[in-house]
Amino acid sequence: MILTASSSPLQPPMEALYSALEGEISIFVRHMQWCQEGFDLCSLYHMLLLVLLQSPSGQVESWQHLQRLAHCQLHSASPDVAST
Repeated sequence: MILTASSSPLQPPMEALYSALEGEISIFVRHMQWCQEGFDLCSLYHMLLLVLLQSPSGQVESWQHLQRLAHCQLHSASPDVAST
């Protein structure tokens, strides 16, 4: 027995799979748009400039390294800078 695409018994489950995938992709796209809107590149840039001055190598080796440097930078800021 030869099955064509239109007579395949697998067509309904594939349609359900495609529909579920489209839903997941739509959710992912909305999440990415939300992240883009909430991401403040300017603030990150300024923090990196401040943090890199504290890094002995002038580089950030990892996310944890960046967090430690930022933490040190925030705690070493003068009261005038910390209050703004």
